[in-house]
Amino acid sequence: MVKLMELGGMVIVISGLFSFIFNYSHVLGSLLSLELIGLGIYFLMGLGSGFLGSEMFCVLYFLVMMVSEGVLGISLLVMMSSTHSSDMMKHYNSLLC
Repeated sequence: MVKLMELGGMVIVISGLFSFIFNYSHVLGSLLSLELIGLGIYFLMGLGSGFLGSEMFCVLYFLVMMVSEGVLGISLLVMMSSTHSSDMMKHYNSLLC
């Protein structure tokens, strides 16, 4: 049963990685893919910590970092959409900022 759950966590991480690699034209899609990767890693870390019977502090720290990354990403998305009125990655040139 544990191997099946580990396989599910790996499928979540790999599908998020493929989604991030192949669909990078919109900022929102990229942020959702990164959150899916983080969710899969969180699932695997929680499963590993629960299986080994160890402390869950590392998992809690990872969850805090994942939430902080999501908040920063959403704030950047709001800032970019208000200044450029689009979330398309093709329209941004980092040299002009």
